[in-house]
Amino acid sequence: MSKPRAEPRFEVPKHGKGILKRGGDNPGGGRPPNWFVNKCRELTTRDQTLQMITEILSDKNHPAYMQALKWAAENGYGKPKESLELTVRDLSSLTDAELIKLRKQLS
Repeated sequence: MSKPRAEPRFEVPKHGKGILKRGGDNPGGGRPPNWFVNKCRELTTRDQTLQMITEILSDKNHPAYMQALKWAAENGYGKPKESLELTVRDLSSLTDAELIKLRKQLS
């Protein structure tokens, strides 16, 4: 016997516009709180981080120099875009056997 479906509840979001659906089949579901980011923010402030990066970058012989330089470049200019090579093929030209083989490979 299946469990009865839980009724969703509706709430007004923090920004005050519209309605937000909560609950349903998976109460408490959704994206979990980002505890790791919150813990990192508790451990250091932005000013402390920038001060440490500045100190490391002022000494080219520091063991963490390259990592600090990479961090500064990615945060200052953005991470480099990843390239993706894509080959598009017209599937209408494939035989049934080739389509079945392709489906098995993608499963």
